[in-house]
Amino acid sequence: MVIASYRDPGIIERTAANFRRLWIDLDRLCYRRSGENCIIEMTVSSDNSDNLAYSIYNLSKMVDVERVSILDSDDNILLTYSGGEVLGEGLH
Repeated sequence: MVIASYRDPGIIERTAANFRRLWIDLDRLCYRRSGENCIIEMTVSSDNSDNLAYSIYNLSKMVDVERVSILDSDDNILLTYSGGEVLGEGLH
């Protein structure tokens, strides 16, 4: 799950490009936007690959990205990154 500031639709394209740059195929990219405070929440689904961890790390350092959380199959948060730093496990 990616939480980011929504300034324009480019955040969706930059998120997808972040994965594609490292040859990671996306199975699904869903998003919802909160109009009041301009926050976008994206859920990205992908198969696990060698470059996935590096791509998630890069995504957490992107401009406008507040945090990136890795979810398990039951949507429980396993790990959260912000600005390239690990915030902790199980944070919401």
